[in-house]
Amino acid sequence: EARVVSVADPSTVAYVTQTTLANDTVKRVVAVLRGRFPALQGPHHADICYATQNRQDAVRLLCRHSELVLVIGAPHSSNSLRMVEVAQEAGVPARLIETADDLDPAWLHGIENLGLSASASAPETLVTATVDRLRQWRPGLQVHALGLPEDMVFKLPSALVALRDQARAGTLARLGAANLTANLTANPGANPAPPDRTGAHP
Repeated sequence: EARVVSVADPSTVAYVTQTTLANDTVKRVVAVLRGRFPALQGPHHADICYATQNRQDAVRLLCRHSELVLVIGAPHSSNSLRMVEVAQEAGVPARLIETADDLDPAWLHGIENLGLSASASAPETLVTATVDRLRQWRPGLQVHALGLPEDMVFKLPSALVALRDQARAGTLARLGAANLTANLTANPGANPAPPDRTGAHP
């Protein structure tokens, strides 16, 4: 499609990418577009989601050590499907499963090294359940973690930080007033009332 797409003005062409596309695929398509449209404009930063890219990189690493790769994810998830494609492009058979119940013991016939990964949205419980099921079939199964740890931190916009701090301050103030009221009620003698000086002295 990149080789045949038609545009009205080749000097005013720009592109964006879906966040879950395979990075290698994006590079190939963009290279074709740049060859056809030298003035092509793109985003200042990579559009590929960091979690998506991390998982695609992890699948590539798994393919170096695996005879079969299993990807845990939903069949309608673009991220999950791309991970399967990445493994297949690396020449390793790959299957997409949603839960451990989708596993077929026949897949493991003749397999000594199995790669297992999960999409960015797959909960850890699904991964744990899948490993447990595999261990039922292969009691001596050894699990080795590959890939890089995710330590990305997303900072709140300054406007939201201000709102959060205001909310915290209001909560602390209310708690402080409640505690003061409770203390005065529980210890009425702790802070005696001032003497009445409105009357006449003897």
